[in-house]
Amino acid sequence: MILISCAVSTRVLACTAPTPPTMPDVDSAVLAEMVKTQNAVKKFLAAGDNYLDCEKNDTAHNQMVDLMHDVGEDFNQLIKDFKAKNKK
Repeated sequence: MILISCAVSTRVLACTAPTPPTMPDVDSAVLAEMVKTQNAVKKFLAAGDNYLDCEKNDTAHNQMVDLMHDVGEDFNQLIKDFKAKNKK
């Protein structure tokens, strides 16, 4: 009985939508902060993939796909802006 409840608890946790990372302000960001954000984005996308694997509701699934896409686009734009700002 305990083993079954642990399995159910793990599944419930796995089907919790991850929270997207906060993007730094490109005007004040330093390289270390950008690397930290990159790692947070990778972690979010991996958690999003896990969520998509277990989420069976089409609307929730599509919303997560859209959110993952938006986070990826936002981060890519942040990197472009950061590189442009820090050209030497």
